[in-house]
Amino acid sequence: MIVTKIPANPLELDLWVECEKHGVEKYAIPFAIKFTGGVTNTECVQAISLLVANNEVLRSHFVFEDGALFRCVASEIPHSALPFSSAKQNGTDALASNRARELAHNGLQTDGGCLFKLEFLNGQGDESYLVASFHHLILDG
Repeated sequence: MIVTKIPANPLELDLWVECEKHGVEKYAIPFAIKFTGGVTNTECVQAISLLVANNEVLRSHFVFEDGALFRCVASEIPHSALPFSSAKQNGTDALASNRARELAHNGLQTDGGCLFKLEFLNGQGDESYLVASFHHLILDG
């Protein structure tokens, strides 16, 4: 895997500094998407893998070196390294919403770590949920 290091743009730098001051959870965007029609964990992982492969920002992380912030972009992220998990329990609207907030509070890192986390929840019948938290750095930067 090749990693390209790019100087952060001014917006990325501003967001990173604010996050360092106030904490990562303040700059996380949690959400849950409810699927109907029998979407499976495998199908969801395949779709996420395709999104990551085609979107540089989802393969990015940030590092602060020698007094400067850099966005590091991986040429690829192996399927096994995706920040994606599958919950054992059945999901409900309330559980999916709570899990999204928990991912936002506990799961994101600005010090070279992953800037998004995803979780798949099975629901009732043919319902399922994609629970997510994305850092503003990869959505707004």
